[in-house]
Amino acid sequence: MMKVMDLYELMETEPEELAQLKYEKLKEHTLRILVEIKDLIENDAFNEIRKKLIFNPAGDYMGTSHCYIDFDYGNGEMDLNEIINLLEFFKNKSK
Repeated sequence: MMKVMDLYELMETEPEELAQLKYEKLKEHTLRILVEIKDLIENDAFNEIRKKLIFNPAGDYMGTSHCYIDFDYGNGEMDLNEIINLLEFFKNKSK
């Protein structure tokens, strides 16, 4: 369980430190999901894998419908590209 910062701790934390914390937690979250999917594939748990996917219909006649792994962390559906963009953003801000 993640420690909740009190107001003093939050105000004393430098932006770069917050970015580093976000980067680390998001990276852990992403790796946990990928390992879980890997384990499910190794165990032929196909229906369990399907529960982790989000259907994305084309809808505009300009592409194809597909499914993607959901990396949601409480803010709504997120695909791997969105997660990678966030990881890169936080990593660059933590320097």
